[in-house]
Amino acid sequence: MDRKLMEEICKEILLDLVMDSEYIKEQLSFNEQVGLCSWIKELSYEEVVPIIHELGVRDFESKFSKFIKYGMAAIAGGGIALAVGTTALVLLGAPAIGAFTLYLFRKSTDPCHQRCKGQKLPQTEKRLCKLDCKIKGVRIILRDIKSEHAKCIKTAKPDNCERGLTLQEIKWEKKLQEYTTEWQQLKEELAAEERARAEKEKAKEAAG
Repeated sequence: MDRKLMEEICKEILLDLVMDSEYIKEQLSFNEQVGLCSWIKELSYEEVVPIIHELGVRDFESKFSKFIKYGMAAIAGGGIALAVGTTALVLLGAPAIGAFTLYLFRKSTDPCHQRCKGQKLPQTEKRLCKLDCKIKGVRIILRDIKSEHAKCIKTAKPDNCERGLTLQEIKWEKKLQEYTTEWQQLKEELAAEERARAEKEKAKEAAG
């Protein structure tokens, strides 16, 4: 697995936990939370993976490889009965499936983002291009999650499997809504910019 992608996923897992933890919100001021998030963002691969290890996740890389091999239902439901065993993993109290779906999302969107970066586009259009990538990536994740539901019956804990997949479905539906709203706003900005350019050209022609 790509070390840089692993590093970014570990950081995103930690950031999500910091933002969602009621205990941290009670113990730290807002500025302290911002400082903690900034510190996490600066961690290297060599620094962030040992943090995951220290918080209870051993052999993170090899276990992540099992995620890729066996799929979402196996992770959410404690493993495919008799075939997978107990490969389910809890990352710092968060479902391992969250890390798996994040990995799939990044793998599906990164090549698209690189194509956007390689194009000579105005800044607004480049942002729109990257949002297109994210929206397509989320739709792929949602499609994959929906297809995994049927496999829950084969897992050691079908109820856990269904619950885990449903929670992820809700999370990614929310992301789709956020990205779609941002895309629509950018579209409106782009249309306004085009109207302004057209009016400027029209005024220039009239003056000439």
